[in-house]
Amino acid sequence: MTLVRDETLTEYEPYSQRVLNNIFENGKKGSPPDVVAKTIYKAATDNKNKMRYPTGNFKSMVTLRSVLPLKVFLALVRSTMEK
Repeated sequence: MTLVRDETLTEYEPYSQRVLNNIFENGKKGSPPDVVAKTIYKAATDNKNKMRYPTGNFKSMVTLRSVLPLKVFLALVRSTMEK
């Protein structure tokens, strides 16, 4: 993976490193490619005008987003990425 960083912004380095580490760790918990591929196929062939097709391990996030106010949902995501 290629990342673009401005090395002159050193004051952001601890924060950005922590967030990147969490992104990579959560990525390891992601769904297997075949599960995602099946969802992509369904989205491409079901003739529906849906914008979102929840899939795999993070399906519950879509449910949370539908029941939580946006500010609360974003705070939850932020707390996960900033831990």
